[in-house]
Order: sequence, then C-alpha cells, then structure tokens
Amino acid sequence: MPRQSGTGLSLPDEMPDAWARRIEGIVNAGTSPRLWVVLLGSSLLAAVIGCFSSILTTNLAGRQGQDLEITKARIQKKAENVKAETDAYEKLRVNLQELSDRLGAAGTLFRAGADQSDATIDAELNSVGQAASDVITSENGRLIGEEFKKYVHQVLDTFLEALSRAQNDHTKLDVFLKLVDPTIKQIEGTQAALRQVEEALDKAAADAH
Repeated sequence: MPRQSGTGLSLPDEMPDAWARRIEGIVNAGTSPRLWVVLLGSSLLAAVIGCFSSILTTNLAGRQGQDLEITKARIQKKAENVKAETDAYEKLRVNLQELSDRLGAAGTLFRAGADQSDATIDAELNSVGQAASDVITSENGRLIGEEFKKYVHQVLDTFLEALSRAQNDHTKLDVFLKLVDPTIKQIEGTQAALRQVEEALDKAAADAH
C-alpha cells in the first residue's frame, strides 16, 4: 500500500525515507514542478522515476498474471465443455451401432426359416428393445442437438411400433422384419452425420488449447 505524506501525496512504501522527506519538503514549499528537477537533482529524480516505474511494472506483471490465469481457466472450461459434448455424441453413435447389430442378428435369425420357440423370439426382440432404449436414453441427453433428436425419432418411431406389436404377437414378426433393413440404413446415415459432428468438436477442442 502507498504511504500518504502530510500533503496527501502518495509515495510507495519501497521509497527510502530520505527520498520521501526530501520530496515532501519540496512539495510542502509549494515549489513549481518545473523546478523539481533542479531542487531534487537529476540523479535523485531519475531514481524516483525508476522507483515508480519498477512498482508500475510489478503491478502490471501481477495483473497480467491474473489475466493469464483467468484466460487459461476459461480455455480449460471451454475444452471440458467440448469434450463432454463430444462424449455425448459418441455415446449416441455407439448405441445406434449396437441397435443396428442387434437388428441385424434378429433379422438373420428370423429369416432362417427354422422354427423358433417363443422364448427365443422373445429373447431376440427384448435384446433389440433394450438396445433401442439405450439409444433413447443417450438421445435425450441435454448436449444432443435438436436436429439429431429428430434424426433418431425418424429412425425409431415406426420401427418401435412394429417391435412392440411383434413382442405382443409373434405372428406379426413379418412387419418387424420388413423394417429391419430400412432401419439399419437409416442408422448408418445418422451415424455418418454424428461422425462429422464429432470431428468438428475434436477440432474445436484442439483449437481451444
């Protein structure tokens, strides 16, 4: 903290007492600032200026350090947000792949023509239903954009209705089977779009650093 002279002049704590007394004496005498260089002497005046300059430099460096830390924290927060968003889209893409795999497996089994027990059919349909549920959970995440929510709804809406009917009545498996391949193709298109988003987010994360 600067110290206050009797004249109200702020002097730095780092200034030697002899300097401070000499400056206060000249100021108290009401001397014109134009004569200070004569009365103080050029060497003392230069030292005083250097003292103030040093303090200013120190204070400026301190403020710059604080600004740097604030900037670093902001960049780190941005990078963390981007990573969280990337993870959300990746999880959705992975869950869609799992749904595609289970759909493909169920389609292959049901088209094989061999008689399947009700337990086998239920197990396959329930497996598909669980994968679809995982997709819905990840799609509902707050970081997923509305445009991708629409994509997922387009993939699932008709398919889930057919799945539900097949689970309740195995004689309606044919409707479910007709939707297997179109649904897989829709999933592939959505995954391609998700990969593009992930790549853009990865670039944003790299730029943040």
